[in-house]
Amino acid sequence: MSIYFVFLLVLCTLTGVHAGRVLLTLYALHLGASPFAVGLLVACFSILPMLLSWQIGRLTDRFGSRWPLLFGVVGGGFGILVPYFVPGMPALFVAAVMNGLLFSFSAVTLQTAVGLLSRPEERTVKFSNFTLMTSIASFVGPLIAGFSIDRVSHAGAALGMAGVLIPAIFLLVLWGGRLPRGTGQAPPAVSVKEMLTGSGLWQVLA
Repeated sequence: MSIYFVFLLVLCTLTGVHAGRVLLTLYALHLGASPFAVGLLVACFSILPMLLSWQIGRLTDRFGSRWPLLFGVVGGGFGILVPYFVPGMPALFVAAVMNGLLFSFSAVTLQTAVGLLSRPEERTVKFSNFTLMTSIASFVGPLIAGFSIDRVSHAGAALGMAGVLIPAIFLLVLWGGRLPRGTGQAPPAVSVKEMLTGSGLWQVLA
């Protein structure tokens, strides 16, 4: 049951990620942003994943998947609300950075959970299913964003995108204990160089 719970969380959180990215990009175009500004906005989606993924992995090892993921989902939800309350390009940049926070915590914690909840011989299938859930979210999220923009304003759609994340928050509060728990101790410090030269990592990346 737990692995299907993880897949449901993947669908809920990453649908919010992809919906938010489409919304923010279209909102910027609606505001008349230049191509450079739009490119900079899209780049902001990746700032926190680039800077924090390593540390989020360590937090997940120590505290488990539930609380780091809940932090990321709540942060992402508040982030996408900023353009609703404060229209304008600066608000879109804030929301884009927080969208990256949501993606970072979702991707790292949930992939970790899939690995921990799968036996070695099951991991190929389980991670394939994980990828399938991310693909569905990549399809559904933009559809929700586009439909919301057509039905309401761009700012109103931002409120709807925050609502997309509410099911994930309820799931984590009520049943987040089903996710793998952490060790309760800080993982040993490992440099990036040591990680990259570790056995088997390059095969996984390939």
